[in-house]
Amino acid sequence: MNLGRLLASSLLAATLGLAACSSDDDDGAGSDAGGSRDGAPASDGAPADASRPADAAVPPDAGPLADAEPTPDAAVGDCGRIKCDCTFNGIPLFGKVQYVDELGFPDIQVSESPFPDLRVREGSFADSCGEWEVVDNFPDFTVEIVTSFEDFSIEYSDFPGIP
Repeated sequence: MNLGRLLASSLLAATLGLAACSSDDDDGAGSDAGGSRDGAPASDGAPADASRPADAAVPPDAGPLADAEPTPDAAVGDCGRIKCDCTFNGIPLFGKVQYVDELGFPDIQVSESPFPDLRVREGSFADSCGEWEVVDNFPDFTVEIVTSFEDFSIEYSDFPGIP
């Protein structure tokens, strides 16, 4: 049975392009059918070396799994109530904006304040943080001006951006 496990191990290593590992089963430990290297039976009755399909095997130097990578929002810090990359809930705070009331289902509710989270300049060619081009159709996002319970505060300024 050791020969069968050695062949399965070599075949798996050849399929993955890895060097064949030496087996420590030469002393007879775990040589029973369905056993693992430490003597405990495998959950499916197959040897531990052959229990994983070749496409599920990960080379030892593969690094962290894709699920363990941080999300893009986790990499960007907060600058007050908005992100430092000039976004709020994933909405870039520049571009074409339409002012609506609560019946227009606004994307963002803002209030005007002398101590703003964002300085805004209205005009054309709104391509950087805080520059808003006011439009009536096809906006990038919609805004409602409120007096309380705002998402963040703004101030109209000639110097747009995050203060």
